[in-house]
Amino acid sequence: MTRAERNPLAAIAFAAALISVRIVSAQESDEAALVLAQAFVAEAGFDAPADHAAIAHVLGRNAARLRVPLVDYAIRYVSLLRVNADGRHVVQSERAFWVRGLAIDAHRPDGWPANLSWTAHVDRWLATVERARAFLRGELADPCAREAPQHWGARTGRDMERATRAGWVLARCSAGTRNAVWRVER
Repeated sequence: MTRAERNPLAAIAFAAALISVRIVSAQESDEAALVLAQAFVAEAGFDAPADHAAIAHVLGRNAARLRVPLVDYAIRYVSLLRVNADGRHVVQSERAFWVRGLAIDAHRPDGWPANLSWTAHVDRWLATVERARAFLRGELADPCAREAPQHWGARTGRDMERATRAGWVLARCSAGTRNAVWRVER
């Protein structure tokens, strides 16, 4: 006798929970795709698919481990997206302003640099959004899956110094990334 046969109400409750998760996920998918895509651009630029995949999986793993929504975790982790308790963004730079202005409908974000053509970036932005959507659908491979890293950052400077000081181990990823990706040995 299966568990569902022994307790049909539990089986119905479980099925209802799965359905409600799918409904919530569908309703939140645009917001999640937007925040993930903004995080990708903030941390690696438009043209770094391996970094985007690694970043998505690090954020997803950490959010799941901490049992917080992915969007909330990404906003806390990515400095250009982070907000204070009073709701103000922590980083107030021109770049942070236009990154936060990137939108699903791909209109030119407020604050976009005057010396750059938005038209030349639209397709790159839309590809970045699609990469975020692929992650949310479970279709974006993790280039660092064997090592399940928890952090990423610049290969030089403060990020590398912090990682070295903390004893983090550089993860080996199947695809080259611009950023360093680290795992924490516990």
